Amino acid sequence: MKNEYYIPSSVILAFIETCQIHKLNPYSLLAERGITPNKAKTNKRDFKVQDLAMLLDRACTAFGSYSFAITFAKQYEWYKFDEKILVLSKQDDLHTLTLIFNALLTQQSAGPELLLTQMGNIATYRIKLPTFGDIDMTPYSLVMIAIWDDVMSQVMGADWSPDKFNISGVANHLLTEHIKISDLPVFFDSKTTSIEFNAKLIHRKLSFDISRRDNLIKTYSQLLDVMPIDVLSAELLKMVISSGNTSIEHISLMIGTSPRLLQKKLKGLNTNFSSILSNVRINIAKELLLNTSYSVSEIAYHLAFKSSETFVRFFKLNESITPLQWRKNK
Repeated sequence: MKNEYYIPSSVILAFIETCQIHKLNPYSLLAERGITPNKAKTNKRDFKVQDLAMLLDRACTAFGSYSFAITFAKQYEWYKFDEKILVLSKQDDLHTLTLIFNALLTQQSAGPELLLTQMGNIATYRIKLPTFGDIDMTPYSLVMIAIWDDVMSQVMGADWSPDKFNISGVANHLLTEHIKISDLPVFFDSKTTSIEFNAKLIHRKLSFDISRRDNLIKTYSQLLDVMPIDVLSAELLKMVISSGNTSIEHISLMIGTSPRLLQKKLKGLNTNFSSILSNVRINIAKELLLNTSYSVSEIAYHLAFKSSETFVRFFKLNESITPLQWRKNK
């Protein structure tokens, strides 16, 4: 069964405004997809990401430039409609922001995923997006890159300074001239859709209003409260791993409980923290080995292992072969 991904219907208003700015007829483009402008007034999370990707593709082609997507990202004031994107826990650094953002995207079936990696002095946000047949995903990729750049600007203030924006899979080179985000040129036909920045920023505290942050923590805690503990443990842990802190104390703090109570709940499910951690790490490792070209070192870093050697030993203990052998066999 094909996955369906959804975003707030208010995105239609931003599309209409962007079309008007660039002298395009938004209503004919909406009609092609059978979308009525009145749908935007509901502001429900029921607008298909596939429809947005198609609208952006058609509009960029009609306008003759991917710059339409950059204008759209500015018009779509995402923080008014989807404030949960900025939810932070008490460990308010980029690792934590990333894992919570991913957890929310998963819970909301929104589609995109973030992967925060570091190689030397360069940190990278890789953005994984769904694909929809013949639709050119370049405009949607640009929107997601521009929005995440704006998120970083809001939570880090003047500290945020990206070095490079990359977009993969460009379909039409005629549309790529002079495309910039935050006054930096965008590099097309890259291996990944990503933002590169100085790795020193990863562990820098985010400049975020305390009262606003506490309200968002409360919202996030309420969201977690409605999730069953067995699903919560596996799904949240999957996101927390990339923070580099996989201790039960850290996990407990993230979900608003104590290590003792969490262990007690897990025991009632005939499992334990170590078992869940190992299972989730193995599953993520297999996903990355199968679906990406990431090196063993990159995967080890993503899974919060202290070294690639430790990761290889862990993988071999569970699968009886090394990660590279497993990838080759697939």
